[in-house]
Formats: sequence, structure tokens, C-alpha cells
Amino acid sequence: MFRAMIAASLLGLAACSPVAPPAATPPAPPAGLRLVDYAHEFDAVLQTEADASPDRQLSALEAHFADTLPGFYGSERFGDRAEAADRFRADVLSRWPEKREAALAVADEFAGRFDQAIARFEAAVGPLPTERPVYLLMSLGEFDGATRDFGDGENLYFGADAISQYYPGASTMPFLQHELFHLYHSPRMGECPEIWCSLWSEGLATYTAERLNPGASDIELGLHLPEPIRPALDPRRREAICEVRSRLDATGSEAYNPLFTGMSGEATRFPARYGYLVGLWLAEHLGEGHDLSEMAEWHGPELRQRIVAGLAAMAECP
Repeated sequence: MFRAMIAASLLGLAACSPVAPPAATPPAPPAGLRLVDYAHEFDAVLQTEADASPDRQLSALEAHFADTLPGFYGSERFGDRAEAADRFRADVLSRWPEKREAALAVADEFAGRFDQAIARFEAAVGPLPTERPVYLLMSLGEFDGATRDFGDGENLYFGADAISQYYPGASTMPFLQHELFHLYHSPRMGECPEIWCSLWSEGLATYTAERLNPGASDIELGLHLPEPIRPALDPRRREAICEVRSRLDATGSEAYNPLFTGMSGEATRFPARYGYLVGLWLAEHLGEGHDLSEMAEWHGPELRQRIVAGLAAMAECP
């Protein structure tokens, strides 16, 4: 989720069921989040098409995953940016041989790290929902973590190729727990299109990753994309907080994009995605004396009041 829109600025944009127990025996509860790995399957397809052009490889991927990831490797979902998306992804495929080893290394280690991230998250925050599986794939540079709907509702997807690109040599534990927090928090937050909701959701997810991983670097917290945010924002902290305060009730992409994505239709005075850092500052301020599970339950008008009061305490604005 939290780097998905950076690539979008360039793009424009299953396991078998167990045998049923006897009728007299109640079904066992879910054992935990189920991870479905399509990343290695992606590589197997490309190995059979190693001598083909990137366009041919993309077509082969679309055909192979037509049932399991319908439309993901196609271009129709990009609308009028389809041609640009195809060019971008063809370029990624042309460089796959040099990126393959790092991407597969992430995929090879992902299940173990994912289980560790879940265990540490649930011990500190609470049980995660298990109704839907989580998917690992190669996103062709589109995202490291994001939610997508391929016909069966929204699910969480991880892109091993993008993870290897964004976190070379860094721990991915904070990133994984950031994404797990969204899985935990979204049902509690509910639908809320205003900026104050995104500020809280992303800020609290980053704060959760920070608290669960003391000493995590800005790279590990995702505060380095597309350029390091903190060095540009720290000297203008008050100004940035006041700018966010002025947008709290705004909706729509014009308000959202400068704060949380790598794309913006306006000449902004602040670094791309600076809302993540302002949101982290806010969560750090409001988090004193509260645990993560308690903060994750805040929502609605009461939460908005906390946010307004917190920002006012953090900076004096005109």
C-alpha cells in the first residue's frame, strides 16, 4: 500500500481446500493467514519464455495467470494509460535477468519472514483477520505491498520484485508489519475518504512499524521513497503540519496525491509522500501513554478531535 502509488505515477495509475470433517465434528477455526505464492510460478513461466520478446513474455504471463490473477498482467485495467503501462512493464521484463536473483531471494525467504512478522504483530497488537489469503507475486515494479480486487474482493498482495528494489540490504520486518497493520486496522477504521483518515491510517501504520522495530531506519520505515522525506521536512516541520491541518477534511486525488503518493498535479513545496512523516509525528505525539491495540480502536468524530487537538499542540498555525 504504502509504495504502490509511486510506480502508479509511472504506470498511470490457490491452495486446495482440506477434506471436510465428519458432520458431527465442528470445523476447526482458521489456523492463521494463508500465504499463496505466485512469485516462483512467475519465474517458471519466464524461464519457458526466456528467448521471447518482453511483449511476448507479458502475453504469456497474462494467459498463464488468467484464472488465478485475472487481468493483473493485462493492460485493460490501466485504461487510457495502457500503452504507457505496457511500455513500463516491458522495460521491467527486459531487465528481469539482472533483477531475477534478488527478487527470487526475497520470494525464497518471504514465508519465514512473513510468519515472524505475524507472530510479533499479533503479540503486540492483536489477532489478524484470516478470512482472506495473502498473495506473493512479482508485480513488475507496480508495488511492494497493495490491496487489489481481481473479482473475489480486496486482498493483500506483496510484490517480491519491488521489495528487493526498495529495501536492498535492509530489514523488511517494519514494512511487513506496516502492511499487516492495514489489514488489522481497515475494518476498524471503516470507509473514510477525508485526508484526516488517511493521515491517521498511514501515520499509525508507520508508528506501529517503528514501535515494533526499535531503531528502524527511515529506509526500513519507507520514508525514503521516492526521495528521503525527513531531511527535506524536518527544517519545515511547522509549515508542513499547518499545511496538513488545512487539508484535513479535503477529499479526492488533488488533496491526497501530494501527501501520500509519488504523483501530484501541483507544484508542492514539500517532498512527495510527506503525509507519512507528518502522520508518524502525529501518532508519536498521541501515542504517549497508549498501547497500539488501544490506538487502533480510535475512529470517527472522537478520533478526528484527537487529530485536530494533536496537530494544534504540535505547531502554532496562522
